Amino acid sequence: MVGEIAANKNLYGIPASINFGVVRAGETKERIAQILRYDLSSVNFVDAEGNIDGLTCYPQQLESNETHKILLNISLDANRLPTGDFSGYVDIHTDSVIDSKYRIPVVATIENL
Repeated sequence: MVGEIAANKNLYGIPASINFGVVRAGETKERIAQILRYDLSSVNFVDAEGNIDGLTCYPQQLESNETHKILLNISLDANRLPTGDFSGYVDIHTDSVIDSKYRIPVVATIENL
């Protein structure tokens, strides 16, 4: 077979999902995620939103030569959630016309002290 692989502007995340494990009342845990395109073309952050109170996300500042990825700090504040198993997600929005949103599923277990 002769030819080239077509450019793929779709987004992907590393990791594809986040497990915060056990988070106790009064505790906040944070994880880092990367959002990239398969073809490593430029991707620009617009905003992010979690679907549950206590789940927040904000971008890290990157060097000007690192336009091919977004680094995000995703944090979970147990004070804002009831005890028990928790599942939710964070939606990351980019300025792309094609495939502008990427969803990261999130799970945790919230425990009392």
